This record gives sequence, structure tokens and C-alpha cells, in this order.
Amino acid sequence: MTASNTARQLVVEGVCVVHGDVTALRSVDLTLTPGSFTAVHGPSGSGKSTLLWALAAATRLSNGTVTLGGVALTDRDRAARLGVALIPQGNGLVGTLTANENLFVAATSSGLSPGEAAERSDEALRALGLEDVGEHLIEELSGGQQQRVAIARALASRPSVLLADEPTSELDSATRERVIAALRRESDRGAIVVMTTNDPVAAQQADVVLTIHEGTLAHEM
Repeated sequence: MTASNTARQLVVEGVCVVHGDVTALRSVDLTLTPGSFTAVHGPSGSGKSTLLWALAAATRLSNGTVTLGGVALTDRDRAARLGVALIPQGNGLVGTLTANENLFVAATSSGLSPGEAAERSDEALRALGLEDVGEHLIEELSGGQQQRVAIARALASRPSVLLADEPTSELDSATRERVIAALRRESDRGAIVVMTTNDPVAAQQADVVLTIHEGTLAHEM
């Protein structure tokens, strides 16, 4: 492991998330390095989404810390500025914009010039087989297409940390393989990639598979 990789680690220490009487995460400790591709596998309600939201600083921690390169991720704005991208299950796309416009707006907001944002947007759509729907409004696309546009939007900004919540849940096997290949390319580029899934086939294509049950995280045996 190089010194630069160590410096950019995503480190989770003693993280707990409690919502009322429900403990969603229990004392999670985790260290993720640049270039890693991790799958978090577990059934619905096990805490997968809560874990990703905690990594993205998108939910309040009841205890513990999440740091990236030694910097505490105390809120979503700070995490985003440090290059932490979250792809939620609900996709978060603007339905009245085209697929291209959704990517372009996000890419320019991350600091890219208009020319570079347009280039990366086109590249990300092609990577996910969406080059023919770039000018379609989001509301005109199928659920699976919208899911892929949300992934492409994150890819276009080339984040340092890419957190994908159930990115293959509505996809057929061929499209699932395309999405996983795109996530793999991001980790090969040096990003920290974390994918949650309840699909064991998708999970096994990551470098490391973690299981989560009732908020407790463990390595798969």
C-alpha cells in the first residue's frame, strides 16, 4: 500500500446510528483504501442503506466518526466537496431535465469547466449504454434507465469515493454486468467504491464482500 493510498483512506470508527428505538448501525469499524471495490450484502432492513448514508455524511451519527484522508466528514456538503458521491435508490434525478442535462449540471457543480463536463457526461452515458437517450427527459425513461443515469451522473464527476445503493436492483443480467464493469473501472481509476446489494451474484464480483445483519457488519466467510 502506498503512502498516498493510506492518506486517502475512508475510515469508520465506532459508528452507531439510532433512530428512536431502532439501532440501524451497531459499532461499525471499517477502513477502505483507494482502488478498492467493496460489496455490502444483506437483506432489506439490515442497515445497508444506513451504512452508505453514514459514509456519505448524509445521516446523523449517534456515535463514532467517519474520516476521509484524516478529515472528518461532519456534513454532506463537506463530504461532497471532498469528492464523496452517493447514488441513492431513489436516484435523485430532476425529472424535467434531460439525461444529459442532469449529468452536465452535476459535473459543472463539482467544478469542471463546461467543455470538460460535457465530455465526461457523454463518456459516462456511453459507458452505461445510454448514448441514445441523452436528450430524453428523465420522466420519459424507464426505471432501469433512470437508475443507470443516476450512476452515470456520479461517474461524470470522477469522485474519490463512490457509494452506490442497490445499483443493480432493477436491471437484467446483461445490464447488471455493464453497471458492475463501470463501478470496477472507477475502482481501477483509484476511487473507493462501495456497493450495497441483496443480490449474491452481484456481490461476489467485488473485491471484498461484507455482510450486514441487524446493523452489525462482518466479513463474509
